[in-house]
Amino acid sequence: MNRYIKFRLTNSIFSLVIVATTLFSCQKKEYSAPGATLLPVLTSFAPISAIVGDTITITGKNFRDVLVAFSDTIAPIISFNDSIIKCKVPVGVKNGKITVTTTTGVVKSTSDFKIYTAPGSNDIASSNLIAHWTFDSTQSEDISGTLPQVTTGTTTIVAGRIGKALQCNAAYFIYPSISSINTPAALKNGFTLSMWIQIPDSVTLFSPLWQINGNIGDIFGLVGLAYRKRVSSLDFDGCLTHVNATGTHTTSLNAILEGGTFTFAKTDWAFITMTYNDTTRNISYYGNAALKGQKPVAATVIPANEKFELVTTNSNPGVSISQVSFGSLNTNPPFAVGHALAAWQGGNFTGSYDDVRLFNRALSDAEILALYNFGLQGK
Repeated sequence: MNRYIKFRLTNSIFSLVIVATTLFSCQKKEYSAPGATLLPVLTSFAPISAIVGDTITITGKNFRDVLVAFSDTIAPIISFNDSIIKCKVPVGVKNGKITVTTTTGVVKSTSDFKIYTAPGSNDIASSNLIAHWTFDSTQSEDISGTLPQVTTGTTTIVAGRIGKALQCNAAYFIYPSISSINTPAALKNGFTLSMWIQIPDSVTLFSPLWQINGNIGDIFGLVGLAYRKRVSSLDFDGCLTHVNATGTHTTSLNAILEGGTFTFAKTDWAFITMTYNDTTRNISYYGNAALKGQKPVAATVIPANEKFELVTTNSNPGVSISQVSFGSLNTNPPFAVGHALAAWQGGNFTGSYDDVRLFNRALSDAEILALYNFGLQGK
Protein backbone atom coordinates (compact mmCIF):
# COMPACT_ATOMS: atom_id res chain seq x y z
CA MET A 1 0.00 0.00 0.00
CA ASN A 2 2.83 2.34 0.76
CA ARG A 3 4.36 1.58 -2.61
CA TYR A 4 1.03 2.43 -4.28
CA ILE A 5 0.74 5.80 -2.56
CA LYS A 6 4.28 6.65 -3.40
CA PHE A 7 3.72 5.77 -7.05
CA ARG A 8 0.64 8.03 -7.29
CA LEU A 9 2.46 10.84 -5.58
CA THR A 10 5.43 10.50 -7.89
CA ASN A 11 3.22 10.61 -10.97
CA SER A 12 1.39 13.67 -9.66
CA ILE A 13 4.65 15.45 -9.01
CA PHE A 14 5.81 14.52 -12.51
CA SER A 15 2.58 15.92 -14.00
CA LEU A 16 2.90 19.14 -12.04
CA VAL A 17 6.43 19.59 -13.29
CA ILE A 18 5.30 19.18 -16.90
CA VAL A 19 2.42 21.62 -16.44
CA ALA A 20 4.58 24.19 -14.70
CA THR A 21 7.26 23.91 -17.38
CA THR A 22 4.67 24.38 -20.13
CA LEU A 23 3.14 27.44 -18.48
CA PHE A 24 6.50 29.01 -17.90
CA SER A 25 7.50 28.39 -21.51
CA CYS A 26 4.31 30.08 -22.87
CA GLN A 27 4.74 33.09 -20.66
CA LYS A 28 8.34 33.49 -21.71
CA LYS A 29 7.38 34.04 -25.41
CA GLU A 30 5.25 37.12 -24.62
CA TYR A 31 7.23 38.37 -21.68
CA SER A 32 9.13 41.63 -21.89
CA ALA A 33 11.29 42.92 -19.15
CA PRO A 34 9.97 45.95 -17.26
CA GLY A 35 10.75 49.15 -19.19
CA ALA A 36 11.26 47.36 -22.53
CA THR A 37 10.34 49.39 -25.68
CA LEU A 38 7.27 48.05 -27.55
CA LEU A 39 7.93 48.98 -31.17
CA PRO A 40 4.88 49.39 -33.42
CA VAL A 41 4.23 46.66 -35.96
CA LEU A 42 2.19 47.27 -39.14
CA THR A 43 0.90 44.00 -40.55
CA SER A 44 -1.53 45.15 -43.25
CA PHE A 45 -3.98 47.82 -44.37
CA ALA A 46 -7.23 47.69 -46.32
CA PRO A 47 -8.40 48.66 -48.78
CA ILE A 48 -5.13 49.09 -50.65
CA SER A 49 -6.70 51.71 -52.94
CA ALA A 50 -9.35 54.27 -52.05
CA ILE A 51 -10.56 57.81 -52.64
CA VAL A 52 -10.19 60.84 -50.40
CA GLY A 53 -12.47 60.50 -47.37
CA ASP A 54 -12.68 56.69 -47.45
CA THR A 55 -11.92 54.74 -44.27
CA ILE A 56 -8.70 52.70 -44.11
CA THR A 57 -8.21 49.95 -41.52
CA ILE A 58 -4.62 49.35 -40.40
CA THR A 59 -3.79 46.19 -38.44
CA GLY A 60 -0.74 45.40 -36.36
CA LYS A 61 0.21 45.79 -32.70
CA ASN A 62 1.64 48.18 -30.16
CA PHE A 63 -0.42 51.09 -31.47
CA ARG A 64 -0.27 53.68 -28.71
CA ASP A 65 -0.74 57.44 -29.15
CA VAL A 66 -0.64 56.98 -32.91
CA LEU A 67 -0.07 59.39 -35.78
CA VAL A 68 -0.81 58.11 -39.30
CA ALA A 69 0.49 59.60 -42.54
CA PHE A 70 -0.13 58.69 -46.17
CA SER A 71 3.19 59.60 -47.79
CA ASP A 72 3.75 62.94 -46.05
CA THR A 73 0.08 63.80 -45.48
CA ILE A 74 -1.37 63.39 -41.98
CA ALA A 75 -4.58 61.35 -41.89
CA PRO A 76 -7.57 62.02 -39.61
CA ILE A 77 -7.87 59.23 -37.00
CA ILE A 78 -11.34 57.76 -36.45
CA SER A 79 -10.41 55.28 -33.72
CA PHE A 80 -7.59 53.02 -32.58
CA ASN A 81 -6.61 50.40 -30.07
CA ASP A 82 -3.47 48.34 -29.56
CA SER A 83 -3.96 46.37 -32.79
CA ILE A 84 -6.34 48.29 -35.10
CA ILE A 85 -6.34 51.84 -36.42
CA LYS A 86 -9.20 53.31 -38.44
CA CYS A 87 -8.44 56.54 -40.29
CA LYS A 88 -9.61 58.51 -43.32
CA VAL A 89 -7.74 59.07 -46.56
CA PRO A 90 -6.62 62.71 -46.29
CA VAL A 91 -7.04 65.45 -48.87
CA GLY A 92 -3.92 65.91 -51.01
CA VAL A 93 -2.74 62.35 -50.56
CA LYS A 94 -0.33 60.77 -53.05
CA ASN A 95 0.56 57.17 -53.82
CA GLY A 96 3.09 55.81 -51.33
CA LYS A 97 3.73 54.12 -48.02
CA ILE A 98 1.54 54.46 -44.94
CA THR A 99 3.51 55.47 -41.84
CA VAL A 100 2.41 54.85 -38.25
CA THR A 101 4.23 56.83 -35.59
CA THR A 102 3.86 56.03 -31.87
CA THR A 103 5.62 57.22 -28.73
CA THR A 104 7.98 54.26 -29.06
CA GLY A 105 8.82 54.20 -32.76
CA VAL A 106 7.91 54.50 -36.43
CA VAL A 107 6.83 51.79 -38.85
CA LYS A 108 6.00 51.91 -42.58
CA SER A 109 3.85 49.64 -44.68
CA THR A 110 5.71 47.25 -46.98
CA SER A 111 3.37 48.04 -49.89
CA ASP A 112 2.15 51.34 -51.31
CA PHE A 113 -1.29 52.81 -50.79
CA LYS A 114 -2.76 54.00 -54.10
CA ILE A 115 -5.19 56.86 -54.37
CA TYR A 116 -8.15 56.00 -56.56
CA THR A 117 -9.82 58.82 -58.44
CA ALA A 118 -13.48 57.94 -58.53
CA PRO A 119 -14.94 58.16 -62.04
CA GLY A 120 -17.42 60.89 -62.75
CA SER A 121 -19.13 62.72 -65.59
CA ASN A 122 -15.79 63.90 -66.98
CA ASP A 123 -14.83 60.27 -67.68
CA ILE A 124 -17.73 59.71 -70.08
CA ALA A 125 -16.75 60.09 -73.77
CA SER A 126 -14.11 62.63 -72.79
CA SER A 127 -12.41 62.43 -76.20
CA ASN A 128 -15.68 63.49 -77.86
CA LEU A 129 -16.45 66.43 -75.57
CA ILE A 130 -16.02 69.62 -77.60
CA ALA A 131 -17.73 72.19 -75.37
CA HIS A 132 -18.51 72.22 -71.65
CA TRP A 133 -20.15 74.74 -69.38
CA THR A 134 -19.81 73.84 -65.68
CA PHE A 135 -20.80 77.30 -64.34
CA ASP A 136 -18.78 76.52 -61.22
CA SER A 137 -17.39 80.05 -60.94
CA THR A 138 -18.06 81.97 -64.18
CA GLN A 139 -20.16 81.79 -67.33
CA SER A 140 -17.17 80.71 -69.44
CA GLU A 141 -17.13 77.74 -71.77
CA ASP A 142 -14.54 75.68 -69.90
CA ILE A 143 -12.56 74.04 -72.72
CA SER A 144 -11.89 77.23 -74.69
CA GLY A 145 -12.27 79.71 -71.82
CA THR A 146 -14.68 81.76 -73.94
CA LEU A 147 -16.91 84.19 -72.06
CA PRO A 148 -20.25 85.48 -73.36
CA GLN A 149 -20.09 88.78 -75.23
CA VAL A 150 -23.79 89.61 -74.95
CA THR A 151 -25.74 89.19 -71.71
CA THR A 152 -29.15 90.44 -70.75
CA GLY A 153 -31.31 89.82 -67.71
CA THR A 154 -29.94 88.62 -64.39
CA THR A 155 -27.63 85.66 -63.83
CA THR A 156 -26.22 84.40 -60.53
CA ILE A 157 -23.86 81.54 -59.60
CA VAL A 158 -25.70 79.28 -57.11
CA ALA A 159 -25.47 75.76 -55.70
CA GLY A 160 -26.03 73.22 -58.46
CA ARG A 161 -26.41 69.55 -59.24
CA ILE A 162 -22.64 69.17 -59.79
CA GLY A 163 -20.77 71.91 -57.99
CA LYS A 164 -22.23 75.30 -58.89
CA ALA A 165 -24.93 76.29 -61.37
CA LEU A 166 -26.11 79.39 -63.21
CA GLN A 167 -29.47 80.79 -62.13
CA CYS A 168 -31.15 82.98 -64.74
CA ASN A 169 -33.97 85.48 -64.41
CA ALA A 170 -35.38 86.46 -67.82
CA ALA A 171 -31.87 86.14 -69.24
CA TYR A 172 -30.04 85.17 -72.38
CA PHE A 173 -26.32 85.24 -73.13
CA ILE A 174 -24.39 84.75 -76.35
CA TYR A 175 -20.84 83.49 -76.91
CA PRO A 176 -18.54 84.60 -79.70
CA SER A 177 -17.11 81.99 -82.02
CA ILE A 178 -15.91 78.80 -80.27
CA SER A 179 -13.34 77.13 -82.51
CA SER A 180 -14.43 73.54 -81.83
CA ILE A 181 -17.93 74.40 -83.06
CA ASN A 182 -17.17 77.01 -85.73
CA THR A 183 -16.55 74.60 -88.60
CA PRO A 184 -18.90 73.01 -91.13
CA ALA A 185 -18.00 69.46 -90.12
CA ALA A 186 -18.00 69.97 -86.32
CA LEU A 187 -21.04 67.73 -85.84
CA LYS A 188 -20.90 65.70 -89.05
CA ASN A 189 -20.84 62.38 -87.16
CA GLY A 190 -23.74 63.32 -84.92
CA PHE A 191 -23.86 64.99 -81.52
CA THR A 192 -25.14 64.85 -77.97
CA LEU A 193 -26.29 67.89 -76.03
CA SER A 194 -26.83 67.21 -72.33
CA MET A 195 -27.62 69.49 -69.41
CA TRP A 196 -29.08 69.65 -65.93
CA ILE A 197 -31.87 72.20 -65.68
CA GLN A 198 -34.18 73.48 -62.97
CA ILE A 199 -37.33 75.18 -64.21
CA PRO A 200 -40.00 76.93 -62.13
CA ASP A 201 -43.66 76.29 -62.90
CA SER A 202 -44.41 79.89 -63.82
CA VAL A 203 -42.66 80.10 -67.18
CA THR A 204 -43.52 81.02 -70.75
CA LEU A 205 -45.07 78.14 -72.70
CA PHE A 206 -42.18 78.05 -75.16
CA SER A 207 -38.69 78.85 -73.88
CA PRO A 208 -35.29 78.36 -75.49
CA LEU A 209 -32.48 76.53 -73.73
CA TRP A 210 -29.46 76.32 -76.05
CA GLN A 211 -28.63 77.08 -79.68
CA ILE A 212 -25.88 77.22 -82.26
CA ASN A 213 -26.93 80.29 -84.15
CA GLY A 214 -26.73 81.65 -87.65
CA ASN A 215 -28.63 84.37 -89.47
CA ILE A 216 -30.72 81.85 -91.38
CA GLY A 217 -34.20 82.95 -90.31
CA ASP A 218 -35.16 79.87 -88.28
CA ILE A 219 -36.11 80.46 -84.66
CA PHE A 220 -34.13 77.39 -83.59
CA GLY A 221 -30.89 78.38 -85.31
CA LEU A 222 -28.60 75.63 -86.65
CA VAL A 223 -29.00 73.32 -83.68
CA GLY A 224 -31.56 74.18 -81.06
CA LEU A 225 -33.21 72.78 -77.98
CA ALA A 226 -36.17 74.44 -76.31
CA TYR A 227 -39.04 73.27 -74.13
CA ARG A 228 -42.68 73.82 -73.38
CA LYS A 229 -43.43 73.59 -69.66
CA ARG A 230 -46.88 72.48 -68.59
CA VAL A 231 -46.98 72.51 -64.77
CA SER A 232 -44.66 69.56 -64.02
CA SER A 233 -44.35 68.11 -67.52
CA LEU A 234 -41.97 69.11 -70.27
CA ASP A 235 -42.13 68.79 -74.06
CA PHE A 236 -38.92 68.67 -76.07
CA ASP A 237 -38.59 71.12 -78.95
CA GLY A 238 -35.47 70.58 -81.03
CA CYS A 239 -34.23 71.34 -84.50
CA LEU A 240 -31.37 70.82 -86.97
CA THR A 241 -30.57 73.01 -89.96
CA HIS A 242 -28.38 71.35 -92.58
CA VAL A 243 -26.41 73.26 -95.21
CA ASN A 244 -25.34 72.09 -98.65
CA ALA A 245 -24.88 73.51 -102.11
CA THR A 246 -28.60 74.03 -102.52
CA GLY A 247 -29.01 76.12 -99.36
CA THR A 248 -30.23 75.59 -95.81
CA HIS A 249 -32.68 72.82 -94.90
CA THR A 250 -34.33 72.69 -91.49
CA THR A 251 -36.16 69.97 -89.60
CA SER A 252 -38.21 72.82 -88.09
CA LEU A 253 -41.40 71.68 -86.35
CA ASN A 254 -40.91 68.10 -87.59
CA ALA A 255 -38.33 67.57 -84.82
CA ILE A 256 -40.54 68.65 -81.92
CA LEU A 257 -41.73 66.02 -79.44
CA GLU A 258 -44.95 67.21 -77.84
CA GLY A 259 -47.50 65.78 -75.44
CA GLY A 260 -46.12 66.07 -71.91
CA THR A 261 -43.41 63.52 -72.58
CA PHE A 262 -41.31 64.11 -69.46
CA THR A 263 -42.63 64.68 -65.96
CA PHE A 264 -40.69 65.60 -62.84
CA ALA A 265 -41.36 67.27 -59.51
CA LYS A 266 -41.11 71.03 -59.50
CA THR A 267 -37.88 72.49 -58.12
CA ASP A 268 -36.09 69.21 -58.93
CA TRP A 269 -33.04 69.13 -61.15
CA ALA A 270 -33.87 67.38 -64.43
CA PHE A 271 -31.28 65.83 -66.73
CA ILE A 272 -32.24 66.33 -70.35
CA THR A 273 -30.40 65.09 -73.41
CA MET A 274 -30.78 65.52 -77.15
CA THR A 275 -28.84 63.38 -79.62
CA TYR A 276 -28.50 63.14 -83.37
CA ASN A 277 -27.24 59.78 -84.66
CA ASP A 278 -25.61 60.01 -88.07
CA THR A 279 -26.13 56.29 -88.71
CA THR A 280 -29.83 56.00 -87.82
CA ARG A 281 -30.60 59.64 -88.79
CA ASN A 282 -32.74 60.00 -85.67
CA ILE A 283 -33.04 62.90 -83.25
CA SER A 284 -33.63 61.39 -79.78
CA TYR A 285 -34.77 63.01 -76.55
CA TYR A 286 -34.06 61.73 -73.03
CA GLY A 287 -35.40 62.81 -69.65
CA ASN A 288 -33.40 61.65 -66.61
CA ALA A 289 -31.62 59.17 -68.92
CA ALA A 290 -34.86 57.53 -70.11
CA LEU A 291 -35.58 57.69 -73.84
CA LYS A 292 -38.75 59.75 -74.29
CA GLY A 293 -39.02 59.74 -78.06
CA GLN A 294 -37.33 59.95 -81.45
CA LYS A 295 -37.85 61.90 -84.62
CA PRO A 296 -36.34 60.81 -87.95
CA VAL A 297 -34.56 63.45 -90.02
CA ALA A 298 -36.04 63.46 -93.51
CA ALA A 299 -33.86 62.92 -96.57
CA THR A 300 -35.09 66.30 -97.81
CA VAL A 301 -33.20 67.84 -94.88
CA ILE A 302 -30.04 65.70 -94.90
CA PRO A 303 -29.78 63.53 -98.05
CA ALA A 304 -28.64 59.96 -97.49
CA ASN A 305 -25.25 60.60 -99.11
CA GLU A 306 -24.51 63.71 -97.02
CA LYS A 307 -23.30 64.45 -93.52
CA PHE A 308 -24.86 67.01 -91.22
CA GLU A 309 -23.18 70.34 -92.01
CA LEU A 310 -23.41 73.63 -90.16
CA VAL A 311 -23.67 76.98 -91.87
CA THR A 312 -20.31 78.64 -92.48
CA THR A 313 -19.03 81.26 -94.84
CA ASN A 314 -17.28 78.45 -96.73
CA SER A 315 -20.35 76.33 -97.39
CA ASN A 316 -22.81 79.18 -97.87
CA PRO A 317 -21.12 82.55 -98.48
CA GLY A 318 -22.72 85.45 -96.70
CA VAL A 319 -24.38 83.31 -94.03
CA SER A 320 -22.87 83.52 -90.56
CA ILE A 321 -21.96 80.72 -88.16
CA SER A 322 -21.85 79.46 -85.00
CA GLN A 323 -22.15 81.66 -82.06
CA VAL A 324 -23.67 79.75 -79.16
CA SER A 325 -26.50 81.14 -77.08
CA PHE A 326 -28.31 80.18 -73.90
CA GLY A 327 -31.89 81.30 -73.46
CA SER A 328 -31.98 83.10 -76.81
CA LEU A 329 -34.09 82.41 -79.87
CA ASN A 330 -32.78 83.27 -83.29
CA THR A 331 -35.13 86.26 -83.25
CA ASN A 332 -33.22 87.92 -80.39
CA PRO A 333 -30.48 90.43 -81.18
CA PRO A 334 -27.97 90.00 -82.70
CA PHE A 335 -29.76 87.23 -84.62
CA ALA A 336 -32.88 89.21 -85.47
CA VAL A 337 -34.29 88.27 -88.85
CA GLY A 338 -36.88 90.98 -89.22
CA HIS A 339 -39.77 89.57 -87.26
CA ALA A 340 -40.90 89.94 -83.67
CA LEU A 341 -41.47 87.13 -81.21
CA ALA A 342 -44.86 85.49 -81.49
CA ALA A 343 -47.17 85.49 -78.49
CA TRP A 344 -46.28 81.85 -77.71
CA GLN A 345 -42.50 82.42 -77.90
CA GLY A 346 -40.36 83.34 -74.93
CA GLY A 347 -37.20 85.16 -75.83
CA ASN A 348 -35.29 84.56 -72.64
CA PHE A 349 -34.93 81.99 -69.89
CA THR A 350 -35.90 81.80 -66.24
CA GLY A 351 -34.45 78.84 -64.38
CA SER A 352 -31.04 77.28 -63.75
CA TYR A 353 -28.40 75.53 -65.89
CA ASP A 354 -25.71 73.15 -64.74
CA ASP A 355 -23.06 70.99 -66.43
CA VAL A 356 -23.99 71.63 -70.07
CA ARG A 357 -22.04 69.37 -72.46
CA LEU A 358 -21.74 69.10 -76.24
CA PHE A 359 -20.24 65.91 -77.69
CA ASN A 360 -19.42 65.33 -81.37
CA ARG A 361 -21.22 62.00 -81.56
CA ALA A 362 -24.43 60.44 -80.30
CA LEU A 363 -23.78 58.87 -76.91
CA SER A 364 -25.15 55.41 -76.19
CA ASP A 365 -28.01 54.84 -73.76
CA ALA A 366 -25.48 53.42 -71.29
CA GLU A 367 -23.29 56.54 -71.50
CA ILE A 368 -26.28 58.84 -71.00
CA LEU A 369 -27.34 56.75 -68.00
CA ALA A 370 -23.81 57.01 -66.57
CA LEU A 371 -23.87 60.81 -66.92
CA TYR A 372 -27.20 60.89 -65.12
CA ASN A 373 -26.08 58.62 -62.28
CA PHE A 374 -22.83 60.51 -61.78
CA GLY A 375 -24.77 63.78 -61.72
CA LEU A 376 -27.03 62.41 -58.99
CA GLN A 377 -23.85 61.76 -57.00
CA GLY A 378 -22.61 65.29 -57.67
CA LYS A 379 -19.72 64.03 -59.80
